[in-house]
Amino acid sequence: MGPIEVLWGTIILVFVVVSLIRGYNRELGVTVLLLLVVFVELQFSDVIERVITEQVLPRLIEQPSSDLRNFLLMAVFHGLLLLVLFWSYAGRTLTFPGTPPSGAEGFFFNVLVGLVNGYLVAGTLWYYMDKYEYPYLVKWGLLQLPLTPRGQALVRYLPPALFQDRPEGLAIFAAILFFLMVRK
Repeated sequence: MGPIEVLWGTIILVFVVVSLIRGYNRELGVTVLLLLVVFVELQFSDVIERVITEQVLPRLIEQPSSDLRNFLLMAVFHGLLLLVLFWSYAGRTLTFPGTPPSGAEGFFFNVLVGLVNGYLVAGTLWYYMDKYEYPYLVKWGLLQLPLTPRGQALVRYLPPALFQDRPEGLAIFAAILFFLMVRK
């Protein structure tokens, strides 16, 4: 398997392609929801970890291993993000009003919003994998540790890592985008 940053870079490029197809006015609605889910995960991560570690796991397994604990925690945070992501693309979506500009200006905004959405999704998934020490991924041969020097450096710039001390910045940015969307 190649470096993890190549995988996440590829995921970001997929979001750019999706944004080019759908248009940035639809993708900004996805951005709002992604910002909110990352905010909620950061704001309540201690509570979620405590409930799973102290209440859920002891009821399921008498002596859970640290790998199992970490895998379950990672799966909860990944699952919440992926659920909101699926929901934001399914059915009715938040859409910014108006017609997106065409030409180079529209292309630029589509790429920019696609990069942001890809960064939020791939970066958040990677953050929780790193936070919980890549549970089972090394054992199953899906990942080789240590990460490359570039991968180790990039972990510091993942969205939750940047906002873990001030998660309200994510909520403020989402509120501004939402305000711009609903104003006429």
